[in-house]
Amino acid sequence: MTWDVAAIGLGPVGATLTSLLSLLGLRTVVLDGDAKVNPSPRAVAVDDEATGSSDRARLS
Repeated sequence: MTWDVAAIGLGPVGATLTSLLSLLGLRTVVLDGDAKVNPSPRAVAVDDEATGSSDRARLS
């Protein structure tokens, strides 16, 4: 299998990037060192801009 974009890390940036690119029709893959998603929240605060970005990337 081939991909158009490979992102290293599935943090907020990697998740947003790959989600938005896949909505544009690109084939994406994410490589992350952790096998599981961390269930604990780690953000101290989330502002309106970050919330809007998550909505546009369909992450929320």
